[in-house]
Amino acid sequence: MMASSPSLAVLLCLMHALCCAAEIDSSPFLIYNQDHNKCVVAVSASQVTVAPCDHTSQNQQFRWASQSHLLSISLKLCLGAQDLKDWVKVLLFPCDEKSELQYWQCKNETLFGLKDKELHLNYGNRNEKNMMIHQGSGSWSCWKIYGTQKDLCSKGYQGKEATRHSLEIGGRNQKCKMLLS
Repeated sequence: MMASSPSLAVLLCLMHALCCAAEIDSSPFLIYNQDHNKCVVAVSASQVTVAPCDHTSQNQQFRWASQSHLLSISLKLCLGAQDLKDWVKVLLFPCDEKSELQYWQCKNETLFGLKDKELHLNYGNRNEKNMMIHQGSGSWSCWKIYGTQKDLCSKGYQGKEATRHSLEIGGRNQKCKMLLS
């Protein structure tokens, strides 16, 4: 007996969701600048700088806490800018989904900055010792995952909350919801 169209839609949606969930790598990573040969380190909430890369140091480990928020593993705080302007410090704050100062995105293979802003994560310009937000897009604003050639967004976020997946079937948009863990 053939499955009805809604049953088939739910089955396909479930298969799609399980497939996508299996592909998400949400493990911690180190934020690496090749020109400095250094990684970002969360010293304290008020000091985010760089140091020689050490994959065993929790102070250098970050993971995506949402689609656009980076969480320091050691301090359990999110990376954010002091303000939405050029040349301000990057600090750690309690994670706030409503704060655009904590929304990050990959601009290309290495350029990383605040979402929809021309403000990029930067270290080394002007001999500043703290991570900064800068309008420049040179090599000191280029970041990768340590030990790879991948951008920071190649790691994903996999939450435990319900996630919606849409699937176009027979010209109709069928939606399903499932709990991903």
